[in-house]
Amino acid sequence: MTDRSPLKWIRKSVFGVTQTGLAEIGGVSRPRVSRYETGHDEPPFGFLARLRAEALRLGHPFSADWFFEVPADPAPATVPDDVQ
Repeated sequence: MTDRSPLKWIRKSVFGVTQTGLAEIGGVSRPRVSRYETGHDEPPFGFLARLRAEALRLGHPFSADWFFEVPADPAPATVPDDVQ
């Protein structure tokens, strides 16, 4: 992954949480999230599935395509302040 890490974008734009917060959602440790975001490890399917399920449960906009690349127009994915 590059500086435009899709997972980092999901963490900030969809959930609005820290790495610790995303780790809690995904059921992994914070250092593991860091390794996923920097491309040192590939996130397993179960982690990605938990993120998707939580986003949908919270009513956040979500597309599985975002696991692979940051959207060119990130505006539709921005979570309103009152939802966070």
